[in-house]
This record gives sequence, structure tokens and C-alpha cells, in this order.
Amino acid sequence: MLRGPLLVWGCVWHQRKSMKNFQHIVKGSILLGLVMFSSGCIVAEPRDGYYEREHHRYYREHAWHECREHGDEYYCH
Repeated sequence: MLRGPLLVWGCVWHQRKSMKNFQHIVKGSILLGLVMFSSGCIVAEPRDGYYEREHHRYYREHAWHECREHGDEYYCH
């Protein structure tokens, strides 16, 4: 069993170690949160004039424009 100065030193060492562990957990959590937040905010915009065949529309001037069916072909305006 620890007594006297060894007991005090043991408690101080334990407090410093637990505080360092807590700081590492906080820093890691903040970093993980920033990575998750930043990866969800980055969205690539299609290039101007991109045609999406599945929905028959094209991208122009930062907006999607629908193409209408005209006979066997689609007309985009």
C-alpha cells in the first residue's frame, strides 16, 4: 500500500494521465466532426450543357431544363 509522498505522486500522475486522455478524446471528436461535416457539404455541380439521358433534361445556367418529347425525339429549350 502506498503511503506519504508516493500516494500523492501516484494521484497526481493518475490525474495528469486521465486529463491527457480526455484532451485526446476531445481533439479526436472535433476532428472527426469536421471531417464528417466537410465531406457532406461538398457537392460537384454538373458542367454547363450536361445532358442526362435517364430523365431527358440538360443542365444550363445553374439549373436543370426539361426536354419535351416531339415525335421520336426529345426537344430541349
